[in-house]
Amino acid sequence: MNDNPVLTTIVVLFYILFSLYAQRRIYASVVLTRKRKRVNTILSWLIPFLWFLIIKDIIDYQSYTVTKKHRDRLHRQKYPTYYESKKGFIAK
Repeated sequence: MNDNPVLTTIVVLFYILFSLYAQRRIYASVVLTRKRKRVNTILSWLIPFLWFLIIKDIIDYQSYTVTKKHRDRLHRQKYPTYYESKKGFIAK
């Protein structure tokens, strides 16, 4: 069998870079506890590509809580108002 050191180096380098990327994303997650971060880091190093693709959706969880500021902004976009002498009316 012909061993190609360049190909081996590229594969190992890709493995290390991908695992480091996955580890950074896991430790930056706010959803996971400290114990879960450790377990996911170990599993991402042992099963690098498959494990990170499985937990990527869990890590990228975003809260869809609507604050008053966001709700007011959405309301202004939907119903623009015009104020004249402190009396507002809705333009339809």
